[in-house]
Formats: sequence, C-alpha cells, structure tokens
Amino acid sequence: MSASNSPEEIQIAIRRLQELPPLSANAQRLLAALDDGEIALADLAKLIEACPAVAARVVGLARSAFFAQRIPVRSVADAIIRVLGLKLVKNLVVGIIMSGPFQPERCPGFSTYQYWGSALLTAMLSRSLISHVATSEKPTEDSAYLCGLLHNLGLLALTHVVPEHMAQVFDLAKQNPERSLSEIELETLGTHHCEVGSWLAFRWHLPEEVQSVIKHQRQMEYQGPHWLASRLVALSSRWSQDILACEEPTIELESAGALGIELDAIDAATAVCREQVEEIKELSELFAQR
Repeated sequence: MSASNSPEEIQIAIRRLQELPPLSANAQRLLAALDDGEIALADLAKLIEACPAVAARVVGLARSAFFAQRIPVRSVADAIIRVLGLKLVKNLVVGIIMSGPFQPERCPGFSTYQYWGSALLTAMLSRSLISHVATSEKPTEDSAYLCGLLHNLGLLALTHVVPEHMAQVFDLAKQNPERSLSEIELETLGTHHCEVGSWLAFRWHLPEEVQSVIKHQRQMEYQGPHWLASRLVALSSRWSQDILACEEPTIELESAGALGIELDAIDAATAVCREQVEEIKELSELFAQR
C-alpha cells in the first residue's frame, strides 16, 4: 500500500481488522484462568500447553540466556516452577496472546522492543501505585498491571494493517514532538490507536476496565467508568517514557493529586523502576522475539 492512499482506502484497510480471527477457545480459557488467583499450577500448565504457540514461547523464554539455567527446561511446568514463577508467566502469556495476530515488524520506524519496554514499565508502575490511590473504588493490582500492559494494543494493530502510513505517522511525531501521537494519527488515518485498541479489546472480550483504559487514556479530563484506572495508566505511561529515555520523570502534581497519591509514593515507585530499567530492557527483547 502506498502512503498516498486516500482516506477512504485507509479506512478500508483499517476495517480489515475485522477479518482477524477471534481469540481461539483455548486462548479465551487461558485468559479466564489467569484471572483465577486460586488456579493450581498444574492446571495452568495444561491450559498453556493447549496453546502450542504460547507454550513454545514460555519454554523458549525459560531456556534463554537471560535466565541462564544449568539444567535444561523441558516443559511448561518446569518453566513455571524452576525459572519464571507464576506472576511472570501470567504476564508473559497475556502479552503473547494479545500480540500474536500482528506483524508490527512490517512497519518501518516501529520498534517492538521499545513497545514492550513501555508496556512492561507502565504495567509495573500502575501495579506499584494502585495501592496508594486514596479511594476504595480502585482496580486490583493484577487488573492495574493488565491495563498497563495492554494500554497501547492499538499500536500493534495499526502497524500491522497500515504499516507505511504508520511509518509516516512516526516520522511526523519525531518532527513535531509537541504534538501527540494520537493527534497525528487522527489527522493522517482518520482514527487513532486508542480507538482501534479499545475496539479490539471489546471484540476479544477483554475486561471492561481494560477496554475503557485503552480508549480513554489520552483524555485526562475523562470522568466516566474506570476513569481512575485510565488516569493512573496514562500517568504511568508518561513516566515510563521518561525512565526509558534515562530522564527524570516529570511529575504532574495536579493529575497525580486527583488520584490521591502522595509525591513520596510516586518518587519511590519511579526510583525502583529506574533501578530495574536494564532488566526491563532485557526482558523487552525477549518479549519482542517472534
């Protein structure tokens, strides 16, 4: 597709996302099981093994040089028990399932490695800070992590269906750093990654909280359902970009104050992320491998 296509042709290409198959029954059962805090490890391993592509990635990650195991990992259960741990496996599986249908490497200028670095750090910050939100009506730590991990799902979709146009979007974003990416997308494509991502989250039956966060994360004035999770993920995403760029995070006191989070808590959470940024970058490389 040429980057000179008309807006109508671009919209037709984006609507081809409807042709993506829905998540398989095995994948849906696996996602449902990940929300079950009481699931036995052996049962989870069986569900992962029922999704061969996911099982291969889990075992491959556990066998990688990053974890440097002297005894080879030979099964999913082995990977969970001996190497990865239940929490990392849960996060890894969600990322693999959601990103599986896409080929973002088709888009010049898009870094899958940077995408996962931002996703992992945003998720980590969201989970760390949710306990400091001064209200009882807030998401759980696991839900906050999932929202952060998937907040930019629409980017994977757009780089898959209109790769040349998204390359143009990324070029314009570099040339105009004062403009938001979604603003440039809307001008160039007639839609933006938040809209596309929320549509996919709905179609794939992800939790309403995740759908809302993806859709409204760029709307700091949003006060509808799940606004708190949306605001938290939005701020965590901005701070994660600063951390990945080895810069001091810019703390917006007014936005953070609306969540009732003390500045000391934000400083502590971002400091932990800065200390672990190299490990996060290494993990991002593993997530980015296909």
